Amino acid sequence: MAIAFLGAAFVQARAGNLIAVAAGVSAIGAVASAAFAMLDTRTRNLVRIGEVALLNLEEKRTSDGADSDLELVAASHAARPSPLLSYRIIIQGLQIFVGVVFAAAFVLAIAVR
Repeated sequence: MAIAFLGAAFVQARAGNLIAVAAGVSAIGAVASAAFAMLDTRTRNLVRIGEVALLNLEEKRTSDGADSDLELVAASHAARPSPLLSYRIIIQGLQIFVGVVFAAAFVLAIAVR
């Protein structure tokens, strides 16, 4: 949603020849995209920590004779047919793309009058 609002604000500012506003909006969009990419990286690191802890618990439980259907970490990794279909790869790719587009819009706002 924020991307749509920032994109619309950039277009309106650019159409109204408000160069400083267009540059500011595009800079905010680029920074916000970078911030969300960093938050996504942090979230992924926390998920990995949780996976390690859960994997240790699952291994202990299955070695004690528990049902192997409780191996959630292995099941979640097996459910993804390709690493390229990872949520993290797709979302971070989109965030980087949007950041690059806003950075290009910033250059456009300043360079083309």
